[in-house]
Amino acid sequence: MRGNPVVSHWVAVVFAVEVNPADVTIAEPHKFDALAWFSPDELPKPQHSQLGETVALFGADGLNSSHRQES
Repeated sequence: MRGNPVVSHWVAVVFAVEVNPADVTIAEPHKFDALAWFSPDELPKPQHSQLGETVALFGADGLNSSHRQES
């Protein structure tokens, strides 16, 4: 990185999957203490500065149909 102060650029790749919450487990318990599910309007804080824009990609029924890829 160059610059004074250092100038940076972040790239975020968003993946969305449909899962049964009852089937999800922590596969690396040495890295994670807990697993929890939250509705978009009840996400815990503090939050990443770009979380709002990322959540906006999702509609009430999951990923907006304009972004959905069928398998």
